[in-house]
Amino acid sequence: MLVFMHHSKMSTFRGLIIAVLSAAFVAPMARAATERPSRLSQPLTPTQNVIIENTGITAGEFWEAYTSENSDHRRRAELFLLGILDATEGVSWCDYRTYKTITIDERLYSELRKLVANQKDERAAKVIVGVLSKSFPCGRSK
Repeated sequence: MLVFMHHSKMSTFRGLIIAVLSAAFVAPMARAATERPSRLSQPLTPTQNVIIENTGITAGEFWEAYTSENSDHRRRAELFLLGILDATEGVSWCDYRTYKTITIDERLYSELRKLVANQKDERAAKVIVGVLSKSFPCGRSK
């Protein structure tokens, strides 16, 4: 079925397409020229958020992405963290009912910021679980 659009609607539609394509292709290229690449793998498509290749991430690499000015790097670090939180909830640390995510985020930030050089080379998951288990145990409030 063919659909004919009024000229002004077609013009608006073309403008929308140009804006979307520009945001998808031009802006990332300009940003990429000025920023340091993240160790966390880039998604193949905008809808792919979790990357299986993000294994063996060090605490230092995680910290760089977690505190990056680049929202894509931060988002991948947050997804990496979410996987750790969900996998270890009720095992290494208490749970989301006991501790709010903002509290967890603030504690992780303050503890990871203090890491010394040799700790930055350890696996991020191991370091994060250590902070979680020390900071958010079950049985008593922090």
